[in-house]
Amino acid sequence: AGPLLLGWSLALSLAAAAVIAVAAVVGDLAGSRLKRASGVKDYPQVLPRQGGLLDIVDAWLIAGPALVLLLRLAP
Repeated sequence: AGPLLLGWSLALSLAAAAVIAVAAVVGDLAGSRLKRASGVKDYPQVLPRQGGLLDIVDAWLIAGPALVLLLRLAP
């Protein structure tokens, strides 16, 4: 989507995708650790196959700001 929507080169698009993928995993792990440390229980009855409602947004804790930063810094 980078080359088509943003006019980025293929190399820049692949690098951005790799950064966002790593940031999503880090955000997911960080969110799980924060929930475990604070004793917060998720809501698996809302979305049982997903592990709960909070598990869906955990990855965006770091991936969202990383995406915004990449969009601001990229040419």
